[in-house]
Amino acid sequence: MKLFIQGKRSHEDRFSLDRSGWNENNMEGILSLRNLVFGEVERDKLDPRFFKWQIRENPDGTAWIYLVEDGNKIVGHLADLPKRFSVQGKSFSEH
Repeated sequence: MKLFIQGKRSHEDRFSLDRSGWNENNMEGILSLRNLVFGEVERDKLDPRFFKWQIRENPDGTAWIYLVEDGNKIVGHLADLPKRFSVQGKSFSEH
């Protein structure tokens, strides 16, 4: 699914919001954005192995990926990570 949102800079600017899931090709752009946002604070999140584990190999399931692109550049990213938790001895999964 792709939604196009009119940019605010001019009528020709176009941004796309994509929730198509994991794509090996977008990992570099996401890691570049993470570096810009997190920098030195959370260096482990910049490791491609950690990213693949968190998104694809997560023991609780595969994450949903949302991207905002300006042309071919990723300018926004949200990962909905699945989580497993226990409440009063009952196990639940949340996505």
